[in-house]
Amino acid sequence: VPVLLSLLKKNPVPKSENPTSDSPFSTKISNWISLRKNLIIAASLLITVISIAGIPRVQRKVDILDYFKPDSSIRLTEERIMKEKFGGSIPLQILVKGEIEDPAVLTEMKKVQDFLKSLEHVSNPFSIVDLIMELNAAMGEGQQIPDLTEKVSNLWFFIEGEEIVSQLVNSDKSEALIQATIVYAPMDEITGLVDQIEDFILKLDSPVCTFAQTGMHSIYKNLDNSLLQSQLQSLLLSLGLILAMVAILLGSLVGGLIGLIPIVFTLIIIFGFMGYSGIPLDIATVLVASTSIGIGIDYAIHFINRFRQELRSGKNSSDALRQTLQTTGKGILINVITVTGGFLVFLLADLVPLQRFGALIALTMVSSGSASIFILPAIILTLEKRTRIFSAPRLSSTIKKGIN
Repeated sequence: VPVLLSLLKKNPVPKSENPTSDSPFSTKISNWISLRKNLIIAASLLITVISIAGIPRVQRKVDILDYFKPDSSIRLTEERIMKEKFGGSIPLQILVKGEIEDPAVLTEMKKVQDFLKSLEHVSNPFSIVDLIMELNAAMGEGQQIPDLTEKVSNLWFFIEGEEIVSQLVNSDKSEALIQATIVYAPMDEITGLVDQIEDFILKLDSPVCTFAQTGMHSIYKNLDNSLLQSQLQSLLLSLGLILAMVAILLGSLVGGLIGLIPIVFTLIIIFGFMGYSGIPLDIATVLVASTSIGIGIDYAIHFINRFRQELRSGKNSSDALRQTLQTTGKGILINVITVTGGFLVFLLADLVPLQRFGALIALTMVSSGSASIFILPAIILTLEKRTRIFSAPRLSSTIKKGIN
């Protein structure tokens, strides 16, 4: 951009358009912030408390079906046909390892199937056990598992080579699958379902075979845990690094903490809004927090750096604030308006995650910009008279002076 600007024709700037001259708008905002800084801080704290109360309501969703609008054909097909006719569409599979022809192994598999039948959101559990029991009944031995391996082998002869058998048992009969379907349920219930099955398998503690959960329900749980874990880790790491960098820039830990205010305020607003509005944490919205950190610290650093420059030029706090709002503040405001408008276009997208992402990024821009233009100056003016941390020399200057 600087290279391109240098190629443009240089015209003298009229005095009325001089960016360093005070404008009535920036003067009014500066005076209002100076007079109402305590009110601004109090209102910000109130908004923060209200938003914090909404954070526990945030849910996590990794179901792909939730990516489509409620009236979309894909979602309607799932809800009306797959659930009503087939009992659901989320496959549940449990891998069994052992001598599958052993009646003891088949009995253990039946125990797991019976447990699956008792679960609210599970339907149609099925395995090789069902085929063996049906064949046994056809032979006049009753709807039960034969008591001898030889009898199981004899029944197996009738279904050997059938396609359905190859889907349930491997070729050497050392592994088998118990298959079922999960009716669509919220993520917390699916997670609870995985835990219930795992607890039952542990309590069963079969000496003749082992059980392991597979299928989309297990993947959903791992993805759900990864969403939460990665979100917390990335936030803590980012905030720690930013705190260190801003503290070094200002030569003060307190200054570093103040620089985090737009970020923390925006994060609380975002997650609080998600909780109250029912927007879940998913693959798309998990990116919003990282984006808000980058936006918030960008605004904060620009504002604080300009404010320090104005203080070092000999201006008092009020004049420095007015000049900062006239220059950097105007740039922040323009950026907020343009970027917010750009991301609001995502509200017209067909995919729900893109709509949520656009709405949350727009909220991020407004929150970060407001925090940088109103809350940050109010706190700076309150602390500057006591600490003088923003008018203090840079840390690099202090280090050089110490070395000399």
